[in-house]
Amino acid sequence: EKKLFFKKNNFNQLLCCPSCNSDNHLSLGKLPNTYQINNTIILVDINLYELRKCRSCSLIYKNFVTTQESEQTLQNCWKKSDGTFARWTPPNKKGLIKLKSYIELHTNNNEKEKINILDMGIGSGEFIKLFKDNYNSFGLELNPIDSINYSTILSKEIICRDIENESINDYKDFFSIISSLDIFEHLSSPVKAIKNLNEMLKSKGILVIETGNINSFPAKLSRFSKWWYVPILEHKIFWDEKSISTFLEKNNFKLLMVKNKIHKGGVSFNLIPLIKFYIHLISPQLFKLILRLFKKDFIKPDYPRIPWRDHMLIIAEKI
Repeated sequence: EKKLFFKKNNFNQLLCCPSCNSDNHLSLGKLPNTYQINNTIILVDINLYELRKCRSCSLIYKNFVTTQESEQTLQNCWKKSDGTFARWTPPNKKGLIKLKSYIELHTNNNEKEKINILDMGIGSGEFIKLFKDNYNSFGLELNPIDSINYSTILSKEIICRDIENESINDYKDFFSIISSLDIFEHLSSPVKAIKNLNEMLKSKGILVIETGNINSFPAKLSRFSKWWYVPILEHKIFWDEKSISTFLEKNNFKLLMVKNKIHKGGVSFNLIPLIKFYIHLISPQLFKLILRLFKKDFIKPDYPRIPWRDHMLIIAEKI
């Protein structure tokens, strides 16, 4: 196992709420100082590393959030020894098709030409690939993955821009649909990002967001800071229905739908990850020995996931 030490210079400190700029907050408890990605242990050397709740708008956020440089380092940790990138849990295909149907239901499809759609943070591309044949599909990535051939996923180009720190004027009033799945928890400057997204959308264009719901039963049961979605270093802010609704309405969007859902459209039951988890729990050394026998990379198994409805699907229309 390798070790990485993350100190204060690997983080930006959030002194006030990223959504409403209020410095009136409630502490929800300390965050863990040890994390693991594949065979790399990350040790966070910060004394007061905690989760906070804004008393004004209800947004929950970390008081220290990773810098872009640190996230590039973390991204490299997700590469396996053969160079492939193994970060994302494969989404449920039926769930993605259902999501596509929700989007098409709320889309004003009166245009004679193909509709322009942008997927913000396309990941491995399973979702935006569904739009490749019948839409002009674009992707937005801050740090594109070398091993991904985006031309097989998109019908148009990949846009490599920083939506939180620069204006994207060359795509103003250009898109009818912008999707952002599992991205809004990564933002530390959401106000700048939402202004860009609003400007990039055409009149009455729709914004589709999927993110965790920190007011869900599993999050409350885990006392927030131990909910599985929080101890991911690159996750910075955490929304519930109230905070995301207030934020969107304040930034010139009209809510069309908020729906609780399972993360990535659902988690199919698979016995193998459960067996791996319990072998590692009983004996980490035995787990490593078995992996060596099968010539596999060491990856600490995730906690077995119950398909709770601990996420939200939000569809909003530009005003």
